[in-house]
Amino acid sequence: MRYVNFSVWPLVALVGFALSVPAASTSTPYEVFEELPMAPEGWTELPSMRVNLQKSMAMRIHLAQQNVVKFEQKVMEISTPDHPSYGDHIDTKQIKSILRPSQSTLNAVLAWLEDAGLGEQAVVEHDWIKMNVTIGQAQELLQTRYSYFRNDETQKIILRTLSYSLPAEIHKHILLVQPTNMFGMRQMGSAIIKEVEDASLRQMKAFKQMAPGFNFTQCNDTIVPQCLKVLYNFQDYVAKAPYGKNKLGVNGFLEQYAQYEDLKVFLQNYTPKAIGANFSTVSVNGGLAIQNSSNLDGIAEANLDIQYTVSLSYPTQNIYYSTGGRPPYIPDLDIVTNDSEPYLDWLNWILDQPDIPQTITTSYGESEQTVPLSYRHTVCNLFAQLGARGVSVLFSSGDAGPGWSCRSNDGKNTTKFLPTFPASCPWVTSVGGTKNINPEEAVYFSSGGFSETWPVPSYQEKAISAYFENNPDSWKPWEQYFVKGGRGFPDVAAQGFNYRVILNGTVNLIGGTSASSPAFAGLVSLLNDDRIANGKPPLGFLNPWLYSDKVAETFNDITHGRSTGCNGKMWGQPIAGNPAVVLGAGWDAVPGWDPVTGLGTPNFEKMRQC
Repeated sequence: MRYVNFSVWPLVALVGFALSVPAASTSTPYEVFEELPMAPEGWTELPSMRVNLQKSMAMRIHLAQQNVVKFEQKVMEISTPDHPSYGDHIDTKQIKSILRPSQSTLNAVLAWLEDAGLGEQAVVEHDWIKMNVTIGQAQELLQTRYSYFRNDETQKIILRTLSYSLPAEIHKHILLVQPTNMFGMRQMGSAIIKEVEDASLRQMKAFKQMAPGFNFTQCNDTIVPQCLKVLYNFQDYVAKAPYGKNKLGVNGFLEQYAQYEDLKVFLQNYTPKAIGANFSTVSVNGGLAIQNSSNLDGIAEANLDIQYTVSLSYPTQNIYYSTGGRPPYIPDLDIVTNDSEPYLDWLNWILDQPDIPQTITTSYGESEQTVPLSYRHTVCNLFAQLGARGVSVLFSSGDAGPGWSCRSNDGKNTTKFLPTFPASCPWVTSVGGTKNINPEEAVYFSSGGFSETWPVPSYQEKAISAYFENNPDSWKPWEQYFVKGGRGFPDVAAQGFNYRVILNGTVNLIGGTSASSPAFAGLVSLLNDDRIANGKPPLGFLNPWLYSDKVAETFNDITHGRSTGCNGKMWGQPIAGNPAVVLGAGWDAVPGWDPVTGLGTPNFEKMRQC
């Protein structure tokens, strides 16, 4: 058995000394720790597919942390303008020192594993216990039964359970056990709307000469980097921090690989001043960097993100994180993969790195209700840790308006709006979508609403209160479908429609808030560049700053357009017998914050002065 010596916690990541665990009773009856009443929408159990109980799986147990409230308060303090601690970000050793589990928690959980005959496999790493076990051992340990489930859209198969139990006395010591009931993460948007003729590519070279005052009405039809620079007022800013001092990270999951050659073509045509710029790919958990792929769906999201972050933030260093997400791995059964929980792999890896980007954008997520509560809280807490490190974490808000199916996943098929996770996590900045330029308006698919997990955070109270007070006609028709006291999202917005993206050398139009988030991230990265070049700390966790009166007033308030959803479809496909169609359901863009465009779209030069 291996463990971490808490007396030297800040100095070590993993210690392998023998542990004398005090005798601990695990004789209390097992009680259900977490369960789903049914498989999430889009997944089908395969009861006829035999599970080999001798196959291996990688299990991880997240231990209960100490001082969570104290830690979150500290993150708020170092992220809130005018607070004496603003900008005093902390490092990973300090974070782990604050949050480390108590010795009694460690002892209790290890004693339970020892009683189960798994003590030798257990490796303690900070607040996690990791071990390789057979599926049969996992079933016995968790008093559960694993089954195979198939995704109806992708046909991929994963191993999961709908319910698992722990000894009653252990519940308070554990936050999460995986892999158990976490099913799906998915790419947000990046739908390839259409391929553009080569002649159109030549015509679009006129964008290269675009400057302030230039008539850029063509941006109503299609978006290229210069549209965003002019629209959001950063066309004249030149990054000036020394190369490598400021970094922009792009997350890639689900076998999405950014293409170097396509970036080269993109820059030649749309950002000629950045010709020669590139990005580096960092592999996390076996993530690959496959090039020259003929699968457009496998490069669309990655190319969209990288082509816009590189062109908008030039000459800032860009890093593409290619994360493989396949726990539990089943070496001898190739058809079984797990594309659903790479968040934990990436988050635990990145938080252990001494040097990480100041800005990170991610364009993945799923309905909040399909993510186990324990997983939601664990992942959201890890994003808070990134904020404490001085990282601005941005997420696409989603592409379903108030929700695709608008159907509860509790077996009752209750009609309700469906918030998006991780966009609804209060420790990330959620980015909604707009279209057109005069006026700029909410795009119909921009997801937003109110979390069913987290209450309104303090930084958002004023904006949310004003929304409900001033716009009853906008929300009252739908009040039976959402939680009024929940954290509102998105926080901000940016263009999200008809982006030009190079895929295998061809020009394609792509849309989604998966375009909005990297665009906003490029602008945030330049704000960080300006701060770093002037000897200031990076912005870090953005939201308290964004919602402050001084900064909130700088946004372009979007008051046209609305989102739509609850149309009886799931990811664009009709759902047979769906009872949750709500005609006209959606959120209006209104003055001030709203649940489709947030505070609005950015004005770089005004924000830079704050």
